[in-house]
Amino acid sequence: MEANKVLARILSHRNARHQLRAEEEQIRIYEDRESYRQRAIKLWKNYMESIQRSTKFRHGRDSQEAVLRGYYSVGALLLQYSQMPKVKAANKEDAR
Repeated sequence: MEANKVLARILSHRNARHQLRAEEEQIRIYEDRESYRQRAIKLWKNYMESIQRSTKFRHGRDSQEAVLRGYYSVGALLLQYSQMPKVKAANKEDAR
């Protein structure tokens, strides 16, 4: 995917601007591809941890909103993942 390549270039360039936005958009690509368990949830977790460790964004409204967006997105992804047919079938087997 071309968009993923562009975002990867932005993220790998150490002087690039809007890297947090690029990272968020890259995660959204994985969400759209329905890579919930494999990539998207793990990337959201890394995204939120990097914001919380960052000195530049530690004390700002933007960082707090970004972390809240991350938590909301992880919750929504877990809900979507739990509603997938293969997960529902596995849960029914575990309940027996």
